[in-house]
Amino acid sequence: MSQERITTLLTEKRSYLPPEHGKSSAWICGQDEADAICRRALEDPNDFWGARASQLIHWFKRWDKVLEADEARHKYRWFTGAKLNAAFNCIDRHLISGRRNKAALIWQGEKEMDVRCFT
Repeated sequence: MSQERITTLLTEKRSYLPPEHGKSSAWICGQDEADAICRRALEDPNDFWGARASQLIHWFKRWDKVLEADEARHKYRWFTGAKLNAAFNCIDRHLISGRRNKAALIWQGEKEMDVRCFT
């Protein structure tokens, strides 16, 4: 067995810029915006996560409280009193929106022309 010790773990200093066509369609456009989003999430998590939950998930009943936290016992309950349907959020809500015919899964076989799209 070698006596050499590992001196670094997961140290990577290189960075790679996204392609130009990806920048125009990105939801977060740069490090400054990402830092601002993180600050907002830390400063007011209830407002931040409540807003994100409203934007991204269909709720059949809105929550009474975004977060119930018992720090002493390390117990946390998110979106108490809310009701949602996971299957509806995964599938059905896309059928009634403009995404109905967008590919949900693109399968690529070994041959280049062996492709199947599932909507």
